Amino acid sequence: LQYMAMGLPSVSSRVGMNCEVVEEGADGFLANGPDEWIQKLSRLIEDPSLRERMGQKAREKVAKCYSLGYTAPLLASILRKAAQE
Repeated sequence: LQYMAMGLPSVSSRVGMNCEVVEEGADGFLANGPDEWIQKLSRLIEDPSLRERMGQKAREKVAKCYSLGYTAPLLASILRKAAQE
């Protein structure tokens, strides 16, 4: 999420929350094992326009789904509802 928030595409291990956050090939890559890591990092290194597009999509996703502006109203709503019960 930190790389994505900076507008950078990432390569992440295919485990846990990474699988929920990263949309393979759209805003980042998921990799299993050294060969996939090398392949996917090389692809990003060699293709500046791909890095730009994926980084932009990554930034948009974080702003839309993980930013304070998105999560604060949700938390406030949950707390108000809990206070009423």
